[in-house]
Amino acid sequence: MVHFKRLILSLSAMFQLTNCATPAKTDDRSNIQIKSEDSSEISITDFVSRTGQANYQPGGKSLPVAKTFLAQWILCSPAAKKSDSTSQPVQTVIAFHRFDAGFSPTEFCKGWIGQVFLKNGFQVIGINRPNYVGSIGPDDLSGRDSLNAIDAAVKQSKVENLVGCWGYDTGTIAASFYAKSNSEKIKWLILGGGIYDLESYLESRSIAWDNHGLPKSIYLYHAIDDTFAPVNQANSFSDQLRTSEFKVFKTDINSGGHDLPWRAHMKIVDQAIKQVSQ
Repeated sequence: MVHFKRLILSLSAMFQLTNCATPAKTDDRSNIQIKSEDSSEISITDFVSRTGQANYQPGGKSLPVAKTFLAQWILCSPAAKKSDSTSQPVQTVIAFHRFDAGFSPTEFCKGWIGQVFLKNGFQVIGINRPNYVGSIGPDDLSGRDSLNAIDAAVKQSKVENLVGCWGYDTGTIAASFYAKSNSEKIKWLILGGGIYDLESYLESRSIAWDNHGLPKSIYLYHAIDDTFAPVNQANSFSDQLRTSEFKVFKTDINSGGHDLPWRAHMKIVDQAIKQVSQ
């Protein structure tokens, strides 16, 4: 069943946001041409995975006290090499899913999201927000309940050395608010296909006009023909960040719409990791 808020988000994004901002200058932005893809599969980097469900407490809602609320997480870590004698923990990235699909516990580490970070030497934890896949709780898009669930999942998984977040679609909102509330840990963000200003039409919080607490290194990528989350949102947000002295990278994709091919995602995020983690 389609969630009401997700339906409102989809319709509002498509019909109300197209005139919300003037496209920004593109002289310092990169552009990627999407070419036809072959059918070869992802080359898998060896990994070790763990999964779990953490109890969390929703906030600000009248809910039965006895009800159980669970946040599902999937952790992908690089497989240990016999020659690796370092005792330093690997750096960890949190992945935030889009509005219409959560992360599969069996496929996340083998898919492009898990693999692009593993190939760059990071471990990555994917967390399903409330009411997605194995997470149980009220669906609040990316609000306080989502943050409580994410905090509980991070704590239970015992991940160390958090450094960055990746998010796509509504995952950009969740990633940004998590980064703002954990500014002492999160050093960078990679955000794709995002809607950055929600307050004007959904009575939800916006990240576009309150930059306080965001990490100073942010990479944005967006298809210029995206009709679900129009690119002028990303352009406006990018310009706002630049005036606040953030280190901003932005990649415009010539085609692909909102549902980019996985190879395009993987290529862009691989490039983004190298830039934001310098």
